[in-house]
Amino acid sequence: MVVLAATLALAAVSHGCRSAPAHGGTRGTSPDFIEPLDLVEIERDAVLRINADLVPGPLTMDVAIVIPSNLDPGFDLVSVPQMLDGIRSAKEIFGAVGVQIRLLWVKTGPVPDQHLSITSTDLLTGPGSKHAGMYTNFQRHPRPLSAGARAAFESLVPRDEANDRTLYLVVLQDVFYPFFASSGAGNDLVPTVTPTSGLSFPPYIHGREIPRRLRGVITISNLTAGANRFKTIAHEIGHKTLNVSHEYRTIDPEFEVVGEGGLMIYGAGVEIPSGADGRWHRERLERSPFLYREDESGKKLWNPDFEDGGHYFDPIYGDFVVGEE
Repeated sequence: MVVLAATLALAAVSHGCRSAPAHGGTRGTSPDFIEPLDLVEIERDAVLRINADLVPGPLTMDVAIVIPSNLDPGFDLVSVPQMLDGIRSAKEIFGAVGVQIRLLWVKTGPVPDQHLSITSTDLLTGPGSKHAGMYTNFQRHPRPLSAGARAAFESLVPRDEANDRTLYLVVLQDVFYPFFASSGAGNDLVPTVTPTSGLSFPPYIHGREIPRRLRGVITISNLTAGANRFKTIAHEIGHKTLNVSHEYRTIDPEFEVVGEGGLMIYGAGVEIPSGADGRWHRERLERSPFLYREDESGKKLWNPDFEDGGHYFDPIYGDFVVGEE
């Protein structure tokens, strides 16, 4: 998750939604009945150029881009060229450790206005125990999508047999992340929300609480911020495929970490380290269910899927985990 330097009281959050016509593909109000929007494919030549270096054999991930055509006129934080530049940067970063990125397509179309700004989840059922680490707390209490987030993603992700293996970079204007923060008065915690530049909805947070078809969604809301703004897309892909929070070597996982070093902390660094000293980042990447190898016939041989919902300690990672005290 890439967050902006602002936090707001939860009760004061406004979704900034204008009134919108009823979703034409909706029966009733449940997200289960929302049909995906009829989006139009664009930038086909650029996609071909980006994929020109792909070869059979290496580990590969499939990525797709969805960008609404009716973003508000004042929203200028993400554009199609910036998204493509972010993909090129991500290809270099992951390519350095032998992992390819295939861009499947870029699609656009008008989106119901209420989907342009969402809150990612409802607040935790509890803030988590101070006696357990971040990953343990999320394993015990995985977070479901908010109704608004699920409705938006059901609309924006086209139905496909590989939905659960594909990463969907979805451009939205505002994606708010709610959490509990210290009030500064003893042990008091207060509900808080922060707007995000990118949000990965990683397995270690959501586990089985995110619908399987939507588990590859990543939202992008700002590609103009940070020391290395084109790192944002690679960073969010890292959350999803490494399945770790903001951490690096001796830096334990935190919601926000700024420093020099790896891909998974805020700053210019792009390293994906290996081994125990590197918190097993490369080893975890190589076991991601979002990766596959393509054989000479073009068949995709996917990595094994999660065995226990995808939390940080999921059995697919074996010993490639860092214990929490």
